[in-house]
Amino acid sequence: NEWTGSAGASIPAAPAVVSGIAYVGAEGQVAAFEAMATAGCTGTPTPCEPLWSGTAGTWVASTPSVVGGKVYAAATDGVEGTEGALVVFDAAGIQGCSGTPKVCTPSWTAALGGPARGSPTVVGGRVYVWSDDGSLYAFDAAGQVGCSGEPLACEPLWTAPTGGVIRNTPAVVGGVVYVGSADANLYAFDAAGTTGCSGAPVTCEPLWRAPARADVIDSP
Repeated sequence: NEWTGSAGASIPAAPAVVSGIAYVGAEGQVAAFEAMATAGCTGTPTPCEPLWSGTAGTWVASTPSVVGGKVYAAATDGVEGTEGALVVFDAAGIQGCSGTPKVCTPSWTAALGGPARGSPTVVGGRVYVWSDDGSLYAFDAAGQVGCSGEPLACEPLWTAPTGGVIRNTPAVVGGVVYVGSADANLYAFDAAGTTGCSGAPVTCEPLWRAPARADVIDSP
């Protein structure tokens, strides 16, 4: 190993490496390390301390998504006793960050109806994440629309229930969100939350669904 770094707990998924920083999810937190081992690293072999870490709920079981200067992490158990959460941090470790070692508070959070074990997908100013409650959630990636309070908490732009648990990362192509479900179906939804969507809060029906031979576990 060129270097090692401890996030303080088990790291169940691969890191995301963006602009020279490695971001990992762990039990209870997200941590950022300098990928070239030039900051916070001393000794031989080289142990590295996190550039920053942030509380993310009980467990971040998937690779964080890093887009537009933000780190998006799905937690299996979220803040304030919710069953799951989307937790967002400043990727640079500046906003909401202080102390030595540096600890960051989320830029914003969003409660989910159940544990989330797949990476969020960020496309076109929206972030899409699934939950074990069988629903797909869409949020404003900037943490503005549908967001309020201190600390800042966001409501979904829209949700879409499926017939079973979703355990993969949504794919977004051509304005359509594709997600597989444990009810042995592949679903397609309008990414904008317009076609097939109604009500307040907005709930979306699938544009179409296609039966599979078994539960859809991997991402489309």
